[in-house]
Amino acid sequence: MDKKPVLSGEKIISLLHELGALIKEPCRIIICGGAAAIVAHGLKRLTGDIDTFEPIPKVHDFYAKIKKIEEEHGLDAAWFNEGAKGYIDCLSANFKKRLISVDKGFNHLEVFAISKPDLITMKICAWRESDKDDIQSLGVGPEDLKIIAENIAHMRVLKPETADKAERVLGELGLVKMEPISAEKVSNLAELIQFYKEQTGRDALLEEIRTWKDRVSDGLRFSSLAKSLVKSKTEKKE
Repeated sequence: MDKKPVLSGEKIISLLHELGALIKEPCRIIICGGAAAIVAHGLKRLTGDIDTFEPIPKVHDFYAKIKKIEEEHGLDAAWFNEGAKGYIDCLSANFKKRLISVDKGFNHLEVFAISKPDLITMKICAWRESDKDDIQSLGVGPEDLKIIAENIAHMRVLKPETADKAERVLGELGLVKMEPISAEKVSNLAELIQFYKEQTGRDALLEEIRTWKDRVSDGLRFSSLAKSLVKSKTEKKE
């Protein structure tokens, strides 16, 4: 469940000012998620936390200072977290060249935000209801799509199923044209979910996806499972 949103752009900046004043050594952080959307990309909403990648370097007592701020302001324990670092593999190495400086005089803290297309890429990979709303609010232009395509090409090597999911989401958003996929060419779960929606006109239920995973674990090929879905659909019509 998403955390209750309590942080405005002004509150985020204020908390980062406080953190920058408490630490005694220079430190660099990269913010992403809703905090980056609000602070660097003009989104007008609240967020439940400040998502970041790992600080560089991990200075002495950095996390103790975060805990101190949490206690003084009555914040959620994850108000400042590094959960987003699991999505770094979704971004090409060039994302570092696209970082946006958030220069608000944070003393020892140097703050950067990820670029809009990189933020959108991460949200496509996470794909929660709030991510869909954020992407629509941020808007996706031709230059954004070029960078998102670069990120997906990078994902294709490390996380092929995530790349498939990202392309499917872009198709759902109407940002790219999705070619219909044949049952014979379905080779992974993301393609099976796409194929199912093309065949039935609705999204697969979680229980259906679990059943597919079980059947594949038992040795059934994704393409064979897709063919069985087509056969079942034909039989129902008859």
